[in-house]
Amino acid sequence: MEECAKIYGNIFTLKLQKNLAPLVFIHTPEVMQQVLSNDTKELEAPGELNNIFEIYWVKIQ
Repeated sequence: MEECAKIYGNIFTLKLQKNLAPLVFIHTPEVMQQVLSNDTKELEAPGELNNIFEIYWVKIQ
């Protein structure tokens, strides 16, 4: 993440798997706070797209 943030900035997308949409990564807490404090009507996180995080979490535990 550090290397990507150096190259692409504090907000960047990565496509981790060919069959999934790109994921948005936010590097700093300040930018995360800004994103989360904006109008929530512009943000969408459907449950089925979050499955990769559940799979990843199980693998690192």
